[in-house]
Amino acid sequence: MPCTKNSRGDFFPISDLDTLEKVVENFSVVIRYLENSLVNDIEQLYGSAPKWFQY
Repeated sequence: MPCTKNSRGDFFPISDLDTLEKVVENFSVVIRYLENSLVNDIEQLYGSAPKWFQY
């Protein structure tokens, strides 16, 4: 993700399927971590999401 005003958002080239699969795998690890830590912390502070939001 770009972190400067002049970043274009294309600093990591995804040139082939193997690279894309690695990026997706890395994101899935980050998402799992956040779901197991950050989401639990938020739910402890504010309660669960409304029933209509849960899938």
